Amino acid sequence: NCGITSMSIDKGSFDCADLGANTVTLTVTDASGNSHSCSTTVTVEDSIDPVTTCVTPFTIQLDGTGSASITAVDIDNGSTDNCGITSMSIDKGSFDCADLGANTVTLTVTDASGNSHSCSTTVTIEDRIDPVAACVVPFTIQLDGTGSASITAVDIDNGSTDNCAIASMSIDKGSFDCTDLGANTVTLTVTDASGNSHSCSTTVTVEDSIDPIAACVVPFTLELDPTGNAIITAESISDNSTDNCTISTFEIDKSTFNLSDVGEHTITLSVTDIGGNTTTCSTVVTVIDVTPPVITLLGDNPQIITLGDGYTELGAETNDGSPINIDASSFVDYTGDYIITYSATDASGNTSQVTRIVQVRDPIDVYFEIYPNPASDFFTIIGFDNLKALEVYDMGGRKIHSYIGESLTRSISVEDFQEGVYWLKGYFYPKESLFRRVVIKH
Repeated sequence: NCGITSMSIDKGSFDCADLGANTVTLTVTDASGNSHSCSTTVTVEDSIDPVTTCVTPFTIQLDGTGSASITAVDIDNGSTDNCGITSMSIDKGSFDCADLGANTVTLTVTDASGNSHSCSTTVTIEDRIDPVAACVVPFTIQLDGTGSASITAVDIDNGSTDNCAIASMSIDKGSFDCTDLGANTVTLTVTDASGNSHSCSTTVTVEDSIDPIAACVVPFTLELDPTGNAIITAESISDNSTDNCTISTFEIDKSTFNLSDVGEHTITLSVTDIGGNTTTCSTVVTVIDVTPPVITLLGDNPQIITLGDGYTELGAETNDGSPINIDASSFVDYTGDYIITYSATDASGNTSQVTRIVQVRDPIDVYFEIYPNPASDFFTIIGFDNLKALEVYDMGGRKIHSYIGESLTRSISVEDFQEGVYWLKGYFYPKESLFRRVVIKH
């Protein structure tokens, strides 16, 4: 009524502790010292958002179970608020193999007044744990009829694992052929989606259990050579024997033959491949002897005897012991030249013959000479006066020339003669004859 001299309030400063409703009392005083108070409510609010700060992008690793986790503290980089932060949260804190790579993680900071603010960073999820490669125990595979075999990584894997997932499996050798017979080390490599890999090895033994195909030639005839022997080889018995790999050996149960083997023989061929597999086939070899026996005359040829002295037969022998038959005549009472035939037949029926000339002479001179012998251009005949005719025969007994005259001492050209052995038959007066041999060499 007289005028107010002062007004005061009991609270004029506020801070975060005063958030909410506050009763403020106003006291009014006049000059006489009279005063009066009234009160009102002052509500203190905080509408300022926190200042959110996120860490720079970072990387975390999945563990052996394929998991990883973070908290808001891992993302916060010193976020602040004018009154104080009451909570921090992130929108993703757990990660697994599906999150490999870059992930955006948002941090939300809230104060006591419910003001909030967010920031984001990139969390890269990595898997650096190698798979666990597990290989099967050593095993054996068989080559097929083409000499081939193959396996895949699945055949080598024995439950390989990874904390995430296996992306691929590979082996360093999956195809095998005849050159791989025996033990082969095969390595399995297991790779996950992050490129981590691990390897293990096992032994794959390659075997060939397929027998060769033994093929024998058709039955055939084998001739013994002039010495009475013959040889065959295992390769000559095979008729294109084959194998899925390679044939290492050919063997036969009999390869040499002699005169005691004349006849049929069943020959067995054994074919063995590089895997040790063996098979056989058989054929019949008929051994024959086509070489006639060789007859060797013992003593002189021609054999000259004098009329009235009698004849003593000279012997002969064969190289194989075949018996000799002799075709001889009685001629001791007559002069002239006689042929004795020696023949021999061996066990195989081969026959040969040789002849001996027996010259029966009167006590008178019955003789002629030939020189040079052997002859290349000509030969000269010198005979006694009673040599009246001369005939030339080849070894086949064919007369090719004849000469008649009072004196047969002459030179005969051999220009038209073939090389070889010839017999000259001289005729003496009155009825004697004599064979002599001449060799022609040009």
